[in-house]
Amino acid sequence: MAFVGALWIALGSAGPALGQSNYTYLTAIGTPGVRGTDNAHFSQPSRVAVDTAHGHVFVADPNNKRVQVFDSATFAYVATITAAAPPPPQTPGSVTTSNAEYLIYPVGVTIDTTNDHILIADDGNDLIQVFDAANLAYVATIGNGGLPPTGIAVRPAIGASKAKIFVVSFGSTGIEVFDATTFAPIFPNVSAGASINPNTGLSINYDSGSDQLLVTNSSEQVEIFDPETLLQVGTLGKAVSAFSLVYDPVTGQILAPSGSGSLIFDGLTGLQVGSLSTQAGMPTMVYIDSAAVDTVHNHLFVEDDENAAVYVFTIAPPALQAAILPGGRSVQVGSAATIFATIINSGTTSLTNCRIALPSSAPAGVAMTYQTTSAATNAPTGTPNAPVTIAAGAAQSFVLSFTSSGAAASSAMPLDFACSNTAAATVVAGVNAVDLLFSATPIADVIALSLTPSGDGIARLPIGGTGFFASASINIGAATQLTATVDTGAADLPLSAVICQTDPVSGACLSPPAASVTYSAPTNGTATFTAFLTPSAAIPFSPAVNRAFVRFKDSAGVSHGSTGVAIATE
Repeated sequence: MAFVGALWIALGSAGPALGQSNYTYLTAIGTPGVRGTDNAHFSQPSRVAVDTAHGHVFVADPNNKRVQVFDSATFAYVATITAAAPPPPQTPGSVTTSNAEYLIYPVGVTIDTTNDHILIADDGNDLIQVFDAANLAYVATIGNGGLPPTGIAVRPAIGASKAKIFVVSFGSTGIEVFDATTFAPIFPNVSAGASINPNTGLSINYDSGSDQLLVTNSSEQVEIFDPETLLQVGTLGKAVSAFSLVYDPVTGQILAPSGSGSLIFDGLTGLQVGSLSTQAGMPTMVYIDSAAVDTVHNHLFVEDDENAAVYVFTIAPPALQAAILPGGRSVQVGSAATIFATIINSGTTSLTNCRIALPSSAPAGVAMTYQTTSAATNAPTGTPNAPVTIAAGAAQSFVLSFTSSGAAASSAMPLDFACSNTAAATVVAGVNAVDLLFSATPIADVIALSLTPSGDGIARLPIGGTGFFASASINIGAATQLTATVDTGAADLPLSAVICQTDPVSGACLSPPAASVTYSAPTNGTATFTAFLTPSAAIPFSPAVNRAFVRFKDSAGVSHGSTGVAIATE
């Protein structure tokens, strides 16, 4: 999401806590305050990760030389990745067959969804151990026994860029990069412009929304890096003393595990909105330094290494939800780009001072006004830019008008849908984030809608088969030639996707489905399409994350409109 950019500045001087929190304590994995070596206890857990595809929670337990695996729905113990027998004497970093059998000091764990792998940073072995996510079998060892790894992250394949593994190590001032498929080193001895300043890196996280790397160091700083160049693009100072930053797509909030608690920040404004603290039936937190989100079951897992436990919280989505239609507009400078929006209050109390605003990341020169409309006629009502109250269980529709003083472009720009007495609406690409393009010359402007067989905006895909959804479009801008493509946005999902243009009456493909289809788009011309999706593995129902998009691009690859649906296997 677009919180990175504006957020880091805001976090450095975060405002006072507002007490808004969407997390309620549920239970604990392990016995808080009791260390042990059996499967019901930890010694001193260090990191937690969630594999939504296989329904597993992984907890690195370095003092016990193992990673524990639990069921993400029931929290029951599933398996242990550790020694099959007492390990033989070994020099840290030596690559032998014993690396497949045990871990020495696993401090980090993460999920590679591209290759269906579990990656474990083994600080005691000076290596990264790779395991199959489906059956937990050993796959490979990464590294040459150099520096002890303390943090690991994966960036999925994006366009022509391969999936990559990023590692920070104790004693290093940079980032190591490996090919996630072949495990070959890309930047083998850090460098490449990266500088974990001024001391060693402790953890690294990949933010899929902003496509950036977030690194914490021993000086209690969070540094931001471009994953392609490894150039540092920002720094967050000691205002947030966190070992890792976790983005929660369910609430649109960011959690910063920090010592005896975890600060909660609004993902769009960067303002502190609460903190995790002791709730009814919950042990007092001692030392929090890792968290992970399960978007399938709406659970938050928070690791407390001093208390030797992992706390489980239920996540309640904000009472305020928002959607827009269409998802993007492309107009010539001097013209207004308009879209419709709806704010829904799903809570039990009225929401006050509800309004819509541009984010601070909006391009310079872009302005927006909002005004309430009649849900029956779409005719404007009320006064422009006037906040409203929305009753419990009710919805309010709006018309938004964007203008720009010059050429400008913004992809998936988050809009700030906010009310005074609840958390802001979660930003979801394809639902309430807008694509805007202002051109100095006339351009195509495609308005598109999608329809699923179930009629509810969810394409349900059979494992071992193919699912589909249909799209209809009209170009109300300048005539041009466009190419329709289908993709899954920032989500790296196990599926193949093709598209075809269809006969608007029969729905039959006009040519065999392919990765893209190029067609003529005259002014006021309509076109219909069908996207076919074939999954190779389970895709959980997580509509804020797992989505498919049809985009309409010109010859330069610039999008002039898009539409999409949620997807899940059945």
